[in-house]
Formats: sequence, C-alpha cells, structure tokens
Amino acid sequence: MIDGDNKFDASQVQELIESWGGLAAFARSRHLDVLASNALARSLSPAYVPGANLARYTFLHSTVDPDSEVWTNVASDVVALLRDSLEQHEEDATFLALVGELATQSHLFATLWAEPGRPVRRSATIIIRHDQLGMIALVYQELHISDDFDTVLVVLYPHADDESRARFHRLRDSLITPAS
Repeated sequence: MIDGDNKFDASQVQELIESWGGLAAFARSRHLDVLASNALARSLSPAYVPGANLARYTFLHSTVDPDSEVWTNVASDVVALLRDSLEQHEEDATFLALVGELATQSHLFATLWAEPGRPVRRSATIIIRHDQLGMIALVYQELHISDDFDTVLVVLYPHADDESRARFHRLRDSLITPAS
C-alpha cells in the first residue's frame, strides 16, 4: 500500500479491497477524495467511485432528504472529518478550495463549519438510498494505513437489522458472476 518512497499505491489498495468480496470498502484521502473502491462499494453509491469527493457528494449531490436527522448526522460527521484532517495536516490549496466551494454552495455546510466541532466518529451507522433496493443501513469503520497518514481505508457492512442485511446481501450476490 505504501511503496518504498512512502507514497500511496492505489493498485495495491485496490487489490486488497477487491479481495474483500463480502464487504464494501474504499480508500479515501485526507481531502475525502475516493482513491480506490471495490465493486460492492461502487454499486452502493456513486459517492464511492474513485475520483468522487465524499464532502462534495454529501453536500452538493446527495439524494437523501436533507431535512432528515440521519442525513444531518452524516453531514455533521463529514464536517468533523474535514476538521480533523485540517488538525492533522497543514492547510493546503486543495483543502481551502474544497471548504470554500462547499461554504458558498451549501448553506448547511457553511452552518456546520461555523459551529463548534463535534468529535470525529471512526465508526457509525449511515443510511444509503440505493436506486433499486431502497434504504440500506450500513455501519462504517475507518482503518488507518500504517505509515500513510493521508489515506484511510473505510469498510462498510450491513447494520444488524434484517431488512438492511437482506438488501446488502442481495446486492453483494448480484455482483457474483458464475464461473464459466
């Protein structure tokens, strides 16, 4: 995952997370850019496609009801992740541009950014609205890569409720192609 020069190697991370067939997984940067993802994560949401930015997706492109308590909690978590990144790393042009863009295009982001920060949650429940399967409650867990403080692995698995578990497994099973 880290080459000899301590640089992120997307192909190694991609190989690792693709091997986790039963779990959705992706790698994100400190700017919340998706760097790599497995097929299950990509099928859950366009937010998990490499190149997507989780903050932009949350505040500018989300299909979830912005007035729901669940979405407000997710939005607050995204702001906490951005604040945490700023505390862990020096401010840079990419970070400033992202925060500026979100603050000018999302009233909710601007409001949450201006409020006192909430603690970062490295694990929590989120709700995904899947186009074909409906709402799926998922638990996410962040895993930090040793010696790479810019990259975080995120694993998503179904919440304990039977409906979310069944929908997640239906999606996972639809991605498995029979051997020829």
